[in-house]
Amino acid sequence: MHTIRSILVVVDPRQPETLVLNRARMIANATQSHLHLLVCDKRPDLHSHLEELGGALEKEGFSVSAQQAWHHSPHQTIIAVQQAKDCGLVIKQHRPDNPIMKSILTPEDWKLLRYCPSPVLMVKTAAPWSSGTILAAVDVGNSDIEHRVLQAGIVSHGYDIAKLTGGTLHMMSAHPYPMYSAPDPVFQRKESIQGFYSEQCRNLQKEFGIDDDHLHIEEGAPIS
Repeated sequence: MHTIRSILVVVDPRQPETLVLNRARMIANATQSHLHLLVCDKRPDLHSHLEELGGALEKEGFSVSAQQAWHHSPHQTIIAVQQAKDCGLVIKQHRPDNPIMKSILTPEDWKLLRYCPSPVLMVKTAAPWSSGTILAAVDVGNSDIEHRVLQAGIVSHGYDIAKLTGGTLHMMSAHPYPMYSAPDPVFQRKESIQGFYSEQCRNLQKEFGIDDDHLHIEEGAPIS
């Protein structure tokens, strides 16, 4: 996280910006990062408010820039600006999902988490981070190079946040249910699957100092 030099802060005119700006201030203070404020909207009357927010942050000593943009959808706009500005982190306040619409269409926040090439911090509450628990969820069942790089990145960011906030880092991975018809005997019994997944976590545990009490291997779908 200390390698992040620019943070994209998504400002939603329909939501109070206090939550997202407070998290941005905290991380920018720790990393000395530039803050780039973004409003995803086509309406022409929002830029003055964005400039006011940027001016207030500059008075607090932050390096700030701001823009209003629109590229087909919120998540596409955010990703386009993140790429153009080379931002190493996106901070956005979560918008509660409409239960009916969620059953028909994938929520924009889900799409952002799925497709954004940089880490995304989704802010939901004002609860303090100090002395909290940081959970890094990884899929160690995939061992190709792209997944290994992603796993290391997730745990590394979790480690940095835990150090930043004085919190405790936990790591977890979900494994599939046993299948008696599986060609590999390892995946026929729950105990052997858990042992395999635990073994796959050893290098990450060693690198980031995660003991067995802070490692969680659970059965079931990752989204459950």
